[in-house]
Amino acid sequence: MNTPFTLIDQLRQFAATAPQGHQPRLNRQAIASGEEFIKQWQRYAAFLKLTREYANRFLSDLSEEIQQQSSFLDALKRRLVMATALREQAVDLRKLYEDEPLDCIKKVRHTGTCPTQSTIFATRY
Repeated sequence: MNTPFTLIDQLRQFAATAPQGHQPRLNRQAIASGEEFIKQWQRYAAFLKLTREYANRFLSDLSEEIQQQSSFLDALKRRLVMATALREQAVDLRKLYEDEPLDCIKKVRHTGTCPTQSTIFATRY
């Protein structure tokens, strides 16, 4: 594979073997081609550097966003656990209020007395 430097050297050799009337112009063109290639290479290297810096900054921003989203999801998970526990407590409390009158009625039928509400809550909670 021919590298640009090899091609430029071949241009210079070609210019050296050309007729005397064309040599100065061909030498200038070979030199200009070499200089242009070096400028383009420098621009390309600068572009790669900028691209790398941009990619690193983008990855850093992306990593930060992922951490923020992870923290947010962790907070949502904690809230879900708390909400689930609160719902279970509400269901238990509702059952307590629904079941206690029935239990009291059953006890009144069997024993003739019913414990007070404060006694019930003290034994359960």
